[in-house]
Amino acid sequence: MTESYQSKADDRPLLVTSDLSKSYGAVRALRGVSLDVAAGEIVGICGQNGAGKSTFVKILTGLVHPDAGSLEFEGAPRRFKSTLDSQIAGIAIVDQELSLVPQLTVEENMFLGHRDTRFIGGGPARRARCHEILRELGLERVSPRDRAGTLRIGERQLVEIGRLIARDAKLLILDEPTATLSDVEIEHVFRAVRSLVRQGRSVLYVSHRLGEVLDLCDRVVVFGDGELKGDHPVADLDREKLVRLIIGEAGTVSTPGAPLPGPEPVPVTTSLVVEGLTVPGRVRPFDLDVPGGTIVALAGQVGSGAGEVLRALAGLIPEARGTVRAGGMSPLGSPRRARRAGVRFVTDDRRGEGLFLADTVHHNLTATRLTEIARLGVLIRRRTLAIARAMARLVGVSDDKLHTAVGDLSGGNQQKVLIGRMLEPRPDVLLLDEPTRGVDVAGRAEIHQVIKRAAAAGSVVLVASTELDEIFDLGSKIIAMASGRVVMAADTGDVSPGDVLHAMTRPLAGGGQDD
Repeated sequence: MTESYQSKADDRPLLVTSDLSKSYGAVRALRGVSLDVAAGEIVGICGQNGAGKSTFVKILTGLVHPDAGSLEFEGAPRRFKSTLDSQIAGIAIVDQELSLVPQLTVEENMFLGHRDTRFIGGGPARRARCHEILRELGLERVSPRDRAGTLRIGERQLVEIGRLIARDAKLLILDEPTATLSDVEIEHVFRAVRSLVRQGRSVLYVSHRLGEVLDLCDRVVVFGDGELKGDHPVADLDREKLVRLIIGEAGTVSTPGAPLPGPEPVPVTTSLVVEGLTVPGRVRPFDLDVPGGTIVALAGQVGSGAGEVLRALAGLIPEARGTVRAGGMSPLGSPRRARRAGVRFVTDDRRGEGLFLADTVHHNLTATRLTEIARLGVLIRRRTLAIARAMARLVGVSDDKLHTAVGDLSGGNQQKVLIGRMLEPRPDVLLLDEPTRGVDVAGRAEIHQVIKRAAAAGSVVLVASTELDEIFDLGSKIIAMASGRVVMAADTGDVSPGDVLHAMTRPLAGGGQDD
């Protein structure tokens, strides 16, 4: 914790939000959120996925406009029309996904997008300022002329923070800044944050790592269901109390019932055996042995390794090592091998990796079945539509959408198309990474039914998710991961959401991931 919070407590708040609200159609993402942040204060922001944290941050950075409520910054009313407006006011964010350009130098990255950067001249002054910021962040060994792609991951994260300092940001928003860092790198980030608040800057620290929040922050605010559920000085909290605040009603999530039967149940003849699966620097030895008809939920936050396990099993990480058997062969090494082994993968990035947004639903559904719908390189329209229609019905997409561009569909229907593509022919192993990300409540329930039917038809299903509700609704077995390790493995009925959250967020003996 910093000493600055007490000394600044009586000053005028740097940031004041009053009754901020935001809805997306029938979904209320934010409901009447009021929050003050003092100068020189570190405020931790916690809550489950979908709690409203991201919407609140997007309003502060000008990405989203509130439907109601007001915002004051440095005593003046503000309504940011763009990210540039927010940046000019003195608010900046380091997102959980690094945005440095590897081919550019540290100096070029640090001033990239800066509103005051001069295209001609100013080089010596920029370089001197870059040197100064690097020293401030403890990066004396890094030169402004170094290529960003040559830096270690922790150094890149600190350069991201340096970019905010170069913009003279007064309020820094750090969104999961340590998710992929080792313990040593995390300490460098903490040291930089503490140095910044001693200068009178303020920090909003968004994290699922509760130990970090309690160690670093002056107070913690907890979001849930779009509302502010709690606002507490860190001195009044411990891990147990913070977990209870975050879990809320999720602590009573019921365990799932039996998967819904598929239209034509088949005898279970498939299985997935994983022994010693590793991904250097990201996943430590991972073991699993499950029969068809089972849904295994991998619970983990950003950087936990859960997503990497799925991508390795899908053949998408060439350096993955271990013994894996699915469909009588190993899927490791390439997507082609994984497909031959009967493994199908649904990415967590449907827009970037999964769908052809400008193309139609029926073309997206049949994109992986070209040998069945073409003759001599020419698509057979009638066969294409017949197969697409059958696949669409599996996931509840109506026939009248088959000729619609996928990019024009709702998030829920886009996700159904992506999943539907993987269901026929029936996969031996179905891997789904964040299967309901960006999907509303109704679409989420429908997608869960599709996943349960896939298991009932005999597939082994692995779901990686950061959402406890989803974990407990889908999984008959739960594997919790943190820093690339398995930290809990249990049948769903034997553990509570609080148990899983504890496992995912507690400090690990022996530090972070291997380098």
